[in-house]
Amino acid sequence: MKISRREFLAKLGKLGLAILGMKEILREGLSAPPTYPHLVVVKGRDMEMMLEKALGELGGIQRFVKKGSTVVLKPNAAFAQPPEVGANAHPEVVQAMIRLCKKAGAKKIILAEHFLASPNVALKVNKLGEVAEKEKVKWIFLEDPKLYRRVSIPKGKVLKEDDVAQCVLDADVFINMPVAKVHGGSILTLGMKNLMGITWDRGYWHRTDLHRCIADYSTRVKPHLVVLDAITLMLTNGPGGPGELKHLNTLVVGTDPVAVDSYGAYLFGKDGKDIPHIRYAWEYGLGEIDLKKMRIRNLAV
Repeated sequence: MKISRREFLAKLGKLGLAILGMKEILREGLSAPPTYPHLVVVKGRDMEMMLEKALGELGGIQRFVKKGSTVVLKPNAAFAQPPEVGANAHPEVVQAMIRLCKKAGAKKIILAEHFLASPNVALKVNKLGEVAEKEKVKWIFLEDPKLYRRVSIPKGKVLKEDDVAQCVLDADVFINMPVAKVHGGSILTLGMKNLMGITWDRGYWHRTDLHRCIADYSTRVKPHLVVLDAITLMLTNGPGGPGELKHLNTLVVGTDPVAVDSYGAYLFGKDGKDIPHIRYAWEYGLGEIDLKKMRIRNLAV
């Protein structure tokens, strides 16, 4: 079939556009955003440098904290024990995170916890009150049911609804800062277990099915970032201690709560699937449990 010169040129033009389009697709592929690791595991002594380097591998603190944002940090802070016992998040790690959030331009930084001891006593002994004073940030003591809001948990098998701290629900950024230790009820207390500090009736979890409740709650409450403090592992007599300790000087940082907790289990010589709530969360599709399938960046500073 013969075509006119005008039709030929039109078809040639379309072909050229198609080729240009393919080049554009290829160019987009080459300049696509990097694939961040599941986890960054950093060892060192300078906790601010450790945290900054770890976050650098995940796109920097600016990836999470934007200028003018409200940030809620949830350190494990519930116990009236000094830092060397390893029952609470290390004060230097918490202080480092506050400073990085400030650097990123956070408008407001809140520390929140539902304490297991008198809040003022706990914060004096564990030095986290001193950190707040130095950095001029506010603690919210989650000791009043009015500070919570009831939410539905559509994916929950045991928890169909539960309470979540209002400050967490209102925050632009929620950062979970657990410490790694053993626990009589949940085997280990890591990231997802630390969320018990932002619910009101945690006794219900213990009375019902603790592991399932932790996983159910994690389907509804998803931190933007998890910083697992493995500076000092508590190997016995957790969660309050004192107990046998292992000093690792390590932080495990990531956005995947299952991956962080699975790596935390590994630090105790366990597989993530050995811990029911981690396995349940993985079965819910909340993250990766198999260390062999994870992209893990190891750093020493």
